[in-house]
Amino acid sequence: MQQAQSRWQGKLIAALGALTLLVATFFLPFAFPPGPSVSLSYTAGFNNRVALLGFVCSTFALAFVFARKFPRESVADKPLSRWLPVTFTVLYTGLTAVWQHTRPIGAEVAYCLERQLQLDRGRRLYTDFQYFYGPALIYPGHFFHTVFHLSSGGAYFLYWVLCWCCGTAMIGYVVRRIDVPTRFRIAIYLLVVLVSFLSIRDEGMQYTPLRLWCSAFCAVWVYDLRRERVRPTTLLAAMTASLLGCMAISPEHGLAVLIGLSAYSCLLFALQRRAWPASFLVSQLLIFAIVAAVAGHFHLFDGIKAFSTGGYNFPLLLSPAVLVVLSVYVCAIFSLCANLLRRNLDNATVPLALCGIPLLASAFGRCDIGHLAGDAPLWIAGLFLISSQRQLAVLWVPLALLTVYGPIGVPMLLGFTQAHLHKQMKVVVSDGAVSRDHPIDMNRTYYLPFELPIAKRLKIPEEALDSGFYAGTQGITDLASMTRKIEEIKAMRHIPFLLPVASAELPQEPYFDQHMLTLKAFELSFYVPRVKRPYLSPQPILDSIEDSHRPGDQVIDGMRVWEPVEP
Repeated sequence: MQQAQSRWQGKLIAALGALTLLVATFFLPFAFPPGPSVSLSYTAGFNNRVALLGFVCSTFALAFVFARKFPRESVADKPLSRWLPVTFTVLYTGLTAVWQHTRPIGAEVAYCLERQLQLDRGRRLYTDFQYFYGPALIYPGHFFHTVFHLSSGGAYFLYWVLCWCCGTAMIGYVVRRIDVPTRFRIAIYLLVVLVSFLSIRDEGMQYTPLRLWCSAFCAVWVYDLRRERVRPTTLLAAMTASLLGCMAISPEHGLAVLIGLSAYSCLLFALQRRAWPASFLVSQLLIFAIVAAVAGHFHLFDGIKAFSTGGYNFPLLLSPAVLVVLSVYVCAIFSLCANLLRRNLDNATVPLALCGIPLLASAFGRCDIGHLAGDAPLWIAGLFLISSQRQLAVLWVPLALLTVYGPIGVPMLLGFTQAHLHKQMKVVVSDGAVSRDHPIDMNRTYYLPFELPIAKRLKIPEEALDSGFYAGTQGITDLASMTRKIEEIKAMRHIPFLLPVASAELPQEPYFDQHMLTLKAFELSFYVPRVKRPYLSPQPILDSIEDSHRPGDQVIDGMRVWEPVEP
């Protein structure tokens, strides 16, 4: 009788905890409206920071209550052959190389290439122009352009293919080396690697597996070296290289590795002091602090600071798809707490979860399903826990297929047959028209190895390539950045400038309703938030552009030159 009562009380506590988690994540944020920012969350009065804190705190509270009772199933491990990752790496390298020659320009290329053009002109990264991502995603394209005399477009896509090659190899390494026994390792790999291919259509550097998986790769690599008991200096060098590499690829992933590996070292020192001396911990923390200070000095964290204002945030919708994604993160945090309570740090999911938790800040910002599920370290840690628990796997897999991979993945896959940005031009020119000097040789009508052929040239005055610190309205997150861009346009009123078309054709009042209805349909949401405040539109920037400039006639792959208006 007492045992049945105790079981009933445990279920009641679990139900109340789950209800608290839902309220803290989806409803409490409406009670703390955010400050002004160019975002849908500001319009809806949804505070993404409160949602993040509510989710993390509630999940950790639940985890520490129930983690000890979490079953440890003894299952046979089915290893992943190295030939499957090798096959997919070769396959994706070939597919991306063919894709970039045969498809219309992806939606993210205009911004990425326009920023690379600033670098090609000798402007200073992060100081003279804004760039959201790490220098390792923009400097190699600039290097290929200057050293091998490729056009900026050709150099960009050559490096884009290489990023896909390296990133796909990283996914294989991570899945093979995680030491959680599971019979579904091959299924996990196929799920992750096939879903990652959906981001090819945008052709943005930021959506390559190299950026999305660099922190997970480094966490598992460092864990592997520690498990192999390499020399302390070798391990310290690997940790430093991991931090430098991730910081160069993506400052937010670098910050996650800094926090995650520092926390992992502190836990090792606290729980396994004999094997983890204080001198090693102090050396690591000192080196990490120096790297962070240098990165801050060179403005690598400016993009993170800009988005910390709430710019571009979406309200988190209560939907089956979102609940399925968040359940993976809950499982990862439960696994972390269970290992900590058992004083077990010899598990690859521990450093993965520690590196993944800081990345939740990014996932809980732009809360569409793609960005929400983009926390690779926490995502893969949660998937391995689910796969090791039979009951969880039986429940989660059908739900994921019905709510995420079916309604969302299939339409995206079918969307590959549609043009993303524009219809491909039908103008055909002779081979003699091919030029490797022009920076916007981007329309593809015939094959030329690692170079983009020309269907029609966009004539750009040299001075027009200086578009300023921001690329039009892209990167405008709050009133301060809006004011800076307006002043910038006023200073450029006598010269032409190049803009991505999307950054000068922003929808206004219907913007909120259109996006919310799209998210509702895409994620099968139960509701859509009401408009509580007017959308903080960058319309003043567009008005300033139209007052001093007129749009040019030609639009080539999302680029347009704006000419100054005659006084």
